[in-house]
Order: sequence, then structure tokens, then C-alpha cells
Amino acid sequence: MCSFTYLYICFNSVFKKRFSYHKSAMLLLYTLGFYASLGLAAPQGNFPRLENIGAYKSVSTMPTRATCGIPERSTFCQAVQVQEDLHTCIQKFCIQECPYSSSTLDYTDILATSVGVCWKGDAWDHRPGAEADSTSFIFPTSRGCPASPSTLSFGQASSFTLTMWLKLEQDTVIEAVQIHDTSVSLFLNGQEDDGTALDTQTLAGPVDDITSEGALWIGTSFNGSNQFIGRMQDFRFYPKTLTNREIEEVYTGQFPHLHTQSTCRCPASHPKVHPLVERYCIPNAANDTTHNKVLRLNQDAHPLHYINDNDIGTTWISSIFPNLELLEKGITITIDLENGQYQVFYVILQFLNAQPEAVHIQRKTTGSSEWKDWQFLAKNCSYFGMEDNGPLERPDSVNCLQLPSNIPFSRGNITFSMLTPEPNLRPGYNDFYNSAALQEFVRATHVRIHLHAQYHTQDPAVPFRHRYYAVDEITISGRCECHGHADSCDTSVSPYRCACLPESHTHGANCESCSRLFNDKPFRAGDQVQAYNCRPCQCYGHASSCHYNASLDPHPEDHFRGGGGVCDNCTHHTTGRNCERCQSLFYREVGALLWAMDVCKPCECHSTGTVNGSLECESIGGQCKCKRHVSGRQCNQCQHRFYKLQSALADGCRACNCNTAGTVQPDITCHQDSGQCQCKANVIGLTCDHCNYGFKFPNRTDPDGCIPCGCDPWGSLHQFCNPFTGQCECKDGVRGLLCDTCIPHFYSLNGSGVCLPCDCSPNGSIPGTSCDAVTGQCRCKPHTEGRRCDVCWDGYHSLHSSNSLGCVPCQCELRGTVNGSDVCDKTTGQCMCKNNVEGLSCNRCSSHTYNLSSANATHGCQPCHCDHMGTVPATVCNSVSGQCVCLPTRYGQDCGTCKPGWSFQSDLKLLCECHSVGAVGQVCAAHSGQCVCAHPSLTGRRCDQCQDLFFGFNPSVGRSVPCFGALTLCNSVSQCRFITNMSRLTLSHSCSDPQQQPPPLGQVLNSTAIELSWRAPDSPNSNVLMYTLLRDSEIMHIRHRTMHYTDADLSPYTAYSYQLITSNIRANTSSATVSLRTLSAVPEQEELQLTLVGRAKPTSASFNWTEHLNTTGPVDSYTLSSIQDLTGEERIHYTGLQTEATAEELQPFTGYNFSLQACTNGGCARSESLIILTAQIPPQQQPAPTITTIGSSQLQVDWEPPVLPNGIIIRYELFMQLQNESQRNATSYGPEQRVFLSSGWQNPRRSLSSANENALTPPESSTVVSNLESFSTYRFRVLTFNMAGSTLSEWAMGRTAEGGQSNTLSTIKESHLKLLFFLFFLQTMVIITIK
Repeated sequence: MCSFTYLYICFNSVFKKRFSYHKSAMLLLYTLGFYASLGLAAPQGNFPRLENIGAYKSVSTMPTRATCGIPERSTFCQAVQVQEDLHTCIQKFCIQECPYSSSTLDYTDILATSVGVCWKGDAWDHRPGAEADSTSFIFPTSRGCPASPSTLSFGQASSFTLTMWLKLEQDTVIEAVQIHDTSVSLFLNGQEDDGTALDTQTLAGPVDDITSEGALWIGTSFNGSNQFIGRMQDFRFYPKTLTNREIEEVYTGQFPHLHTQSTCRCPASHPKVHPLVERYCIPNAANDTTHNKVLRLNQDAHPLHYINDNDIGTTWISSIFPNLELLEKGITITIDLENGQYQVFYVILQFLNAQPEAVHIQRKTTGSSEWKDWQFLAKNCSYFGMEDNGPLERPDSVNCLQLPSNIPFSRGNITFSMLTPEPNLRPGYNDFYNSAALQEFVRATHVRIHLHAQYHTQDPAVPFRHRYYAVDEITISGRCECHGHADSCDTSVSPYRCACLPESHTHGANCESCSRLFNDKPFRAGDQVQAYNCRPCQCYGHASSCHYNASLDPHPEDHFRGGGGVCDNCTHHTTGRNCERCQSLFYREVGALLWAMDVCKPCECHSTGTVNGSLECESIGGQCKCKRHVSGRQCNQCQHRFYKLQSALADGCRACNCNTAGTVQPDITCHQDSGQCQCKANVIGLTCDHCNYGFKFPNRTDPDGCIPCGCDPWGSLHQFCNPFTGQCECKDGVRGLLCDTCIPHFYSLNGSGVCLPCDCSPNGSIPGTSCDAVTGQCRCKPHTEGRRCDVCWDGYHSLHSSNSLGCVPCQCELRGTVNGSDVCDKTTGQCMCKNNVEGLSCNRCSSHTYNLSSANATHGCQPCHCDHMGTVPATVCNSVSGQCVCLPTRYGQDCGTCKPGWSFQSDLKLLCECHSVGAVGQVCAAHSGQCVCAHPSLTGRRCDQCQDLFFGFNPSVGRSVPCFGALTLCNSVSQCRFITNMSRLTLSHSCSDPQQQPPPLGQVLNSTAIELSWRAPDSPNSNVLMYTLLRDSEIMHIRHRTMHYTDADLSPYTAYSYQLITSNIRANTSSATVSLRTLSAVPEQEELQLTLVGRAKPTSASFNWTEHLNTTGPVDSYTLSSIQDLTGEERIHYTGLQTEATAEELQPFTGYNFSLQACTNGGCARSESLIILTAQIPPQQQPAPTITTIGSSQLQVDWEPPVLPNGIIIRYELFMQLQNESQRNATSYGPEQRVFLSSGWQNPRRSLSSANENALTPPESSTVVSNLESFSTYRFRVLTFNMAGSTLSEWAMGRTAEGGQSNTLSTIKESHLKLLFFLFFLQTMVIITIK
């Protein structure tokens, strides 16, 4: 017996694999063979296999109490083998009472015994279904006190059951521990799918009763270690062993139903219902082949559900018929097939005793339909008013079959074959799949069987207790109706559902119709020759469904030729039977793929250029219907030699009529909008019919059209001439055709641009002389020089006509002149004075200076340094002593010292008052106040006046407008005049307007800049033009001659419109507007939000992300990628435009850094990393252990962790077998024993360890196995568990050394017996310790 017991109970989020057992149908061999003879077993169509579809279905009788032993025990005579035994009666009992019928006992709530003392209660988180005022308890607790076991007493054979509700983080579980004698089983959330426990182990001995000197700890061991973390509620102690179904009742609140006598329960020693034969009960640790089983029902029970329990070893026995009248009336048995309409091919009745003399079988095809006759069978068919073995005229005819004459006294059977009721075979039986009537004849949802009279028992000498029906089994052999398009079906659902084969392209519970895009032929059921799979419609991906139209099918009777499929609701602007054409106003490009989503593009016809304004275009190529002189696919441009597309013109465009002599090529076309012909370089005009300004003599043969005027640039007023005579317009004093000759008495100074008079100075030139005709040099007086003789020599001044010598000497004071120079100003006679020196001869000190001296090279006098605040205003210092004139309050040579009782005061200053726009800041000259002008066109002290040759000061932009050079005359207000001389006539007129400015040309540089350029207008009508560039109707740039501009600081992926306004001095003209869009920029990272959908699976994870807001341009693609945190391997899982994706082929229990990259044509951005950990799966590739001999009775066994842990390793178990060497067969081994077990926590991902993990050590992977037989061979293998399952290693062999007497290996014996069920659940452990 065990002195005390520890129960360690741990939970895992992934439980052991659960096994379920399929109860296969038991059909008679001859039935299967007979059916195979019909030729239906191997059709080309696909059909579910035949099975007993009536097994375990609802069954009833009429009268309702037609079963023996109901309502009380009864007796009957045992079935006989020969006629002589009919006159005797071997009495048998019929007892329907359950041998182990009991109800669940009361339980003790252990947690309620120490509320508020040991555990902390909480009223917010409860077990589902718990009362509103119930309490759950929070673990761990600092007070590890034991609960009192005084009220806990065991049942017989040390039996008891513990159940509890646990919550760990977000997951909950109801656990049950079932103990009977030395067997202990663990249940999680009720019983498994096969009705068994999650795990079962055997104790070394029964558990001691703990009521005397025991203690019970909950949530911790008695020494305070291994604490449970979570919530607990409803901890029940049952003083008996609950059976598996009773534990399921605790979990669900419903007692599990069984087909036969569900109220009968299993005994505590055999708590599990046999998975194959449910009338037996077996231990939890036993498999379905065990002989250790007990009957759940009474040995003498013969309930009605034995009639279709798929067990030939059970028998239903009816009530006794006390008289022949009741026997003649018989019994009706009804079986409900429950979950759909089946195809039934056989009904087989197997009897234990004498069979009935007449049987009437009926069917229903729906639950609400009337009963239909299916077959009559009788000893003499006159019983039903029919002839024996009557003919079958139609496939669905019903006749009466005469039963054989040699009916046995027992163990007989009656078989009804729907297709081949011998001796008359049913019409069409060998062409079943083409006979609709025969297929309808085998359909049924309910089967009703009437049994009348009985063979051999109607003799009055036969005891009446022989008159009863005993049926071993009623077999209804059939299959799901799947129309030849499925080879299996799911009968666990209602109605049943066929597993339609993918290649059939069918759908529906019975595969009774074609899939949406597979209706090119009408639905047809498969048969024994052909599968007749549904045929696809060709919709080129532009429709989601289609329908069949027989009128379009050239071969409507042939499933494999022709086709009548019509696509429904074509999308993407397609139409036609196969969505192969484009809708009206759409077209398909030549060579375009019909599968393309954008195969149909809009016509976009230009109604101005189409006939009658039509918007239709050709279905292939998209050519619109153009007017006579219009071209282009969209009819949006004029043909060669035509321009000005207008809707009012019948032919669409006007003729260019270009002058061939003035155009670049004789057949060149003109501008599409303006009609401007492409003129030769020196030709102008709309039709290129006259010379440009500055050119003359039109000439067809000249490549430039006209030759330059050639006017002399210095003698002519401008470069324009008469285009026909070539006469230039000359300046005053100039003559000649080209204005290249001066008139007499004038001279020409090279580069001056005019012929000038000699203009000799009368003061300095010798009277009566003239100048040089070429250089213009006049003849000068003495001491005089210069071309005009108007300048004195150095050291002379005051040129005058009365002086015959021309100029007089300077007379400078050398002490006061710079460098002692005696040179003076040639006009005034002023010498060059040093600083602080003044006077015509530089002979006195300047104001505020004194002491004239030649000692200083730059300053002739010293500054007085008078304090301007201390001197008398308008006074100067003494020029000899330097004494300043002081105020009454000051004294000293510089008057810089206040007399006692006086202080300093500051000066006042005047403001510069510079113009806020025309000047550069508010800085001016200290003495003059002159501001610094911002533009060369401005002047004036405040920079608010026009310079010469400029006009119209604009105070908002800070500049003036130029008058355009020598051919203009300006005034100071805002006007210019243009002067020309045509045909030697002087005219004063205004400039003409510029015309036909082409739009600017743009090149998109990047996401924030566009480069624009332009050329001059076709008719500038001026030499000097001003260009104003508008962006979105706002002025961006103004220049005179520059014809390009880069527009920067723009927004990404934004459309901008540009227009050019060209001005001359008269007026302006505008170009057409051109639209340009900046490139996309790199997406914003904060807009990329990557989210994990649900939890990561072992090999896959699903993600979604927010769609880009398009602030930086449309996204070209999203790329989902990952980096494995151990290997650094990077993989791309998805590239496209969807906002969700699933990453496949991941490794279990592996960390990944996922990120999302979004790319535009401007670049790519990546989201922040999302770290995930894939789920665990059972470990794989556990290496075999290594065996080391350390003695005659000891072996050391070591092993490594599995190659693929796939999770956290929580337990190792070591199993051993002894080789039986005494037998000849060396491969024989003894029973397998578990000799070692170690639990712990071994996380292969050390980087993810937590504080809870650090408190747990890895399970041991080495042990010494003792008490072995000497010189004996053993083999070992390791069972490794993680939180998802387990794996076994291969066997490894070892042999002990030779030695003394051998010891017998005992089972695991410890003074402290430990029952360990390691099922880790979310890294938490609950421990229940009984001491």
C-alpha cells in the first residue's frame, strides 16, 4: 500500500492525438458476391461503397410493446433445430433491466472547506454555466495551507474521482482524475472521441485512505514548490469511480447516448464502453481485442435495438403470441434511415427461430410521403391476393415472391434484391444507370417490414411459447446517392453529404448539379461506362457562372461533342456567348489576350471628328468612324495638309494652303490648331508667303527662303529693310543702301554706331582748323591735348579760349598734397590734398584738424578729436593748437570732460527710409542716405525710381520694364515708341501683337520637380519678348530671353497644368495648357501596418495590412517577406496588390521577423518588423540512446535531444526489454517496461526564455539502470514529449558484464509513489498533493 501519493497534473495547449474507431458494416459474403454479379461494381462513374445504412438507426415496432421482457420479465421457448423439439420447451428468460444502473453520487467541493483561509476568492471569472454568485480562486497563494481530508473517504477498492475547472491565461479546461484500485486515468474536457481517457497508468498498489493522518495541498506541493498559476473552481471529490460516460456528463451536463439501452452503465472496474461492441465494457487501459470485458446489458436482454446493431451475435426477441390470430396479424418493424434518401439494393432478414410465412416490405422516399409497396414474399402469395412469382412488366413493378419450401426451423434468412428478385429479373436490371424508373425504385428514406404468421409453429400441439419472432439482424444494404460523381460520403451529418470529386465539377449534397462555370453541357449522372463530368464553359475569366442553352448546341444529345454553354453577366465590358467580344463603345486591341482583365478598352471617340458625332468604334482595333479630312484612331487630329478640327466642318478640317516657295518642304503640313505652315528659316506668315523682318528678296531656291537685309549695324537704325528693294533705314549723317557711309564733315568712330561731327573744342583747338576724317583728332593749342583738344596737360588747368597757351600752371602747396604732387584738377585747378587738408592749393587744415605738416604721407593735419557733445555747435578747433570750443558744462582740449554736476546725453539719428521692395534691406550710406537697389532698373535715394531706358516702376515686384534698346525711345512714365523707316519714310507706330505661341514642353524629373522649355511663337512680331509661365493659373516664372525653367518643391504624384503667356511691348498671347504629373514618391512607413490574423500555425501564418492612402502615388506591388531569427534566411512569401496573404512552408516552433514592403515607381518603403513564433508539433528524429556497460547489473543509458524538437521538451521516458536468449529465436524479447522518467523544461529557443522558465530545469537525459541480470542483453528506446505530442527513438542494444547472482528487476518502487501526467498547458503547472 502507498503511504502517501503525489499527483502532478500539468496541461498542454495541444493534446495527444485522439483515436476514433469506425464501426464497419457486417454484410453477408454472399450478398456482396451476388451484388458484384450485377456488373455495378466497377463503373466508370464513381459511387460510394455499399454499406449497412440501416445500422444504428432509429427503429420502432407496431405494436409498440412488442419486445419480450417489457414491461416485466418474461420467458420463451428456446429455438429448435428439428421438428421433434417443437413439442417440448426449454424455457429461456428475457430480462431487460440494467445490471449496473445507478446515478452519480453526491460530491464534496474541496475548495469550499477553506474559503478565505488558504485561497483568494474572485467573483468575476467563473466556470461556464456556474451560478452568478459562485466564486473562483486565484493561484498561486502565499498561504500554502492544506485542506482538511476528514470528510473525504474512498469507495470500494480505494476508488474515488476528482474533477475541477481550471483557467490558465485565456484557455480553460475541466480535468478529471479517475482512480479504481491500482488504475488511474486522466480526462481533459470529458472523454476522448473513442470514449476513453486521455491517459491511463497503473499504480504499484492501491491508494491509502487519507482520512486518518493525511493532508491535502492544492496548487502546490507540501514543501511549497511547483506552484500552479491560474484560476480554479468547482473542485469536486466523488467517493467512487465515475465511469467515462459519467465524467462526460460532468463536463457537458448530458449523459452520452448509446444505440442500445443507453441507460445501462458500465461498472467502476470497467468504465469504458467497448468501441466496437457497445454491449460490453472494458478497462481504460485495454484495447478493443481484450478478453477482459463485462456485459453492460443483462445477459438475458434482447432489446429492440439488437435488431440493427451490426452485431450478428445479438438477437431481438418479440413478445409471445398467445394465439394464432395474433400471430397471423404479426408485427411491423420500421427503420428510419434518418439523414437522407439512400439507394437501397438489398434488405436481408436473419432469424434465430422459425421465420414468418409472409413478409410485406414498404418504403418511403421522403419523410412526409406515403408508404409505397416494395416487395411481397410469402409461403403462398394468395395470402396477399397475388400470384406466386408474378411477372414484372415494368422496372418499378411489384410482385410477390414465393418463399422456398425447405424453410429451416431456425437460422433462416430472407433476402430481397431490388434489381434481381429471382426467378423473374426486373426489366432494365442490367442497364440500371440509364433507367430513371429503376433508379427511382431503389430510393428510400424509411423502410417498413410487416411480419405475418410463422412456419412450423401453428400446429396446436406446439407450445405457444414457441410462437415469437427472433431476429438476429436486419441488414439494409445501400449507398448514398451521389449521381456517379463521388466515391464516398459523410453520413455523420444530416442530411448526408457526398464528397464530390474535383474532376466531376459538381456540387450539392448529392453532387446533383454542375458547378457555376461548368454548364457547357447539361448535368448528367455518371454510369458504369462514363463519368459524364460537367464540362467547363469558356468565359475567358470574365464571368463567374454560365448556363446551358440547347438551341446553341450543335450536338445536344452527345455529352462529348458540341456545347451550349452561355456565360452569365460578362464583366470587364465584355459580351457574347463566351464573353469573347467587347460591349458597345469598347474595343479589343489586335493580338490582345482574351484572358486579360483589361482586354476591352473604351473607344473614347472624339465626337468633333467622327461622322455624325458617333462614339462607336471598330470592335477589333478600336478605329472610330472619322470625317473625310480627320485621322487618328480616336478621330482627334486632322489629316496631313489640314488643320483646325471643328464639328461644324463637314469634312472636319480646313486645308493648310501652304506657300510651297516659303515652306521647308513643298508638301509639309501645317499646325493642327493654328494652321501655321512650317516656314523656312527666314520666311513668316500663316502660309509662309513673305520674308521675315530683317530679310529680303523671296527666293524658292534659297534653303532659307530670303536673304538677310545686311544693314550696317553702326549706320542703320535697325536691321529691317524693304523686303523687295533692300533699302535700310539710315541714322542721321549716314547714307548708302546698307547705311554704311558718313556724309562730308563728319567722321566715323569704329564701333560708335553713328557718324559724328568733328566737334573740336574752341578753347583748346587752333581756330579755323578741322579734325582728322578717320580718327576725328583736332589740332590743339600748347599745354592742351585730347581728340577735341579739350583737356589740359598734367600740372595745368583752366582751359579757356582767351588764353593763347590754352592752360595755366597749378601752384600746389607740396606739404598739403598727396606725395608732394604739384598736379591739380585740369578744370578747377584744385590740387590733390592729403586727408584733413583743404584749399585750392592744399595750404590749410580742414575744419576740426590742426598742425599742417609734411611728416605724414596721408594726413596733412591731425584731428582735433573734439567731443561733439561737449563742444559749441558749428564751431571748430584752433587750426594751430587744436583747442576745441567747449560748452559751459565741459572743459579740456577736446571738451570731453563734464564739469562737476553734469552728465552725457546721446545723439539723435535719421532713418534711411529705403523702399521695402526696391531696396536690399534698410541699409543706406551714412552721409548721403543712398539705399542699395535690388534691381539694375531702379535708381533714386530710396530705390523707387526708373533708370534710363526703363519705365513703369512696379512697387510690388521691385523692378521696371526695359524699353528694348536702341530702336525704342522711352519716357519716364510707361510708354515706348518704335521707330522705323520704310521706303525712306520715317514713321512712328506701335509694335504688333505676338501670335501662335506653342505650349511649353515638360519633362518630369522626379516626384517633386518638372523641367519645362519652350520656343518662340510662330509670329513673334518683335525682337524682344517677355515670357510668363503659369502653373495652375498662378504666375511661377517671368523672363525676357530664357526659354527653360525647372519647377521644384512640387507634391508627389500630382497633376499640374502649365500655360505660357508671351508679351512684347504691345500686347501678349497665350499658349494651350499642358498637363504633367509628378512621379510617385517613396510610400510613408507609418501607413504600412502589418497585422497577424489569428495565431500562427506550425507551418503557416496569415497576415493582412492596411491599404496605402495614395498620398505619395499608387502602389505598384506589396511584398511580404520574412527573416528566420536563427539562420537569417530571408524569404519572399507574396508579391502583388492584395492586402492579405498567407506565408506557407514555415518551420514549426521557429521565430520569424515579418515585414511588408510597398513600392511605387518612386521607390519602396518597409514596415516595422512583426515578430511571430510558429506553433509546436510533436518532436521528430529522436536519436537512439547510447548504452555503456558499468557492471554486471548496471547499464548507463545516455541520449541526445531530438534533431527536430519542434517545441519545448517536457519529458523523457526510457523503456527496456530483456532478450530471451534461452530460446532459439534470438529476436524474442520480454515485456516492455518503463525504467526511467524525467520531467522538466527544455526550450531550444534560449533567446525566448522567461523568468518562469528559468525556475525549471531540463529533463534528465542520462540514467543508470540497476538490478539487471548479469551477462544479459537488453535493448532500450526513448519516448520524448513536447507540448504537442511525442516520438519514439529506435532501439539500442546493451549487454551487462559477467558477474555474480542476478537480481530480478522490480517495477518502479519508491517509498513515495509519484503519478506524473505531464500535459503542459501554456507553461503553467497545477499540482495536487495528497500526503
